[in-house]
Amino acid sequence: MNKYFHKIFNLQIINVFGLIFCLVYGTSCESIIEERRAPLGEIWVNVDGDLYRYNTIGNEFPEDAHGYTSSIRYLSLLRRVTGNEFNNVFIQVSDFDIDSTLPLVHNDAQITINFSNGQKYEGKDGRFVLTVENKTDDILTGTFQGRIQNTNFARENYPISGSFKIQIQRF
Repeated sequence: MNKYFHKIFNLQIINVFGLIFCLVYGTSCESIIEERRAPLGEIWVNVDGDLYRYNTIGNEFPEDAHGYTSSIRYLSLLRRVTGNEFNNVFIQVSDFDIDSTLPLVHNDAQITINFSNGQKYEGKDGRFVLTVENKTDDILTGTFQGRIQNTNFARENYPISGSFKIQIQRF
């Protein structure tokens, strides 16, 4: 808890100084805020204060990496990263009408994060919320938040938040 408090406190101090800089020098804060969001093709995940960038599709099928299956209203986003303790992040959303009015909020989304050492963490059953904030030419931009839990050790769980910007492919 103490480690988590310090990370949040440090991030808040950085945010305050960034805002003061924008106000004093008259620059746009939009670029500073935008830097904390995932660019096109990536999923950024903040786990217990540590930011991880997932930017590689790997050898995944398009249906898994960035697919939307219209007939069953299923969204799947998967990204990998090399040289990180996490191997991949996999977001799945069932019963999701991607053509609905924005923002699209889904409380029953599921996220899975796999560690390279074989540990698997999931956020599901109402513990993970995904929001699509923008959709232009099937490029989805959004955020998520909740908690992930170790599938082998239920007491091991962490707060999670993040952003994504993925061009989907419809199937």
